[in-house]
Amino acid sequence: MEQILKQRENQTLEFKTSFGREAIETLVAFANATGGELYVGISDVPEIVGTSISDESLQQWINQIKSSTIPSIVPDAEVLQYQNLKVVLLRVPAYPVKPVSTKGKYLIRKQPIYSQK
Repeated sequence: MEQILKQRENQTLEFKTSFGREAIETLVAFANATGGELYVGISDVPEIVGTSISDESLQQWINQIKSSTIPSIVPDAEVLQYQNLKVVLLRVPAYPVKPVSTKGKYLIRKQPIYSQK
């Protein structure tokens, strides 16, 4: 987990403090690009804030992702323990059938362009 915290969000890595619409949109954008990893329970700083998760609620998240995307995305999901906090890793590959959408939105993850000052 220490190695993850040393990284910045990028084309294939995103942090969210909670699961919801934005998390699903991120997974769709990953699926339409080169794939990626979404960590739920980590802030943008990045700092581990944890998330409340059980086996049943993790399955509900997966079902919500699957039912909210066309074609359906089924991410790999893993619950990680860090000290007394839980973080959920949702991983999707580049999807073979594109474009993937959610609620009529087609999103893609692009490499950010940083300007040097």
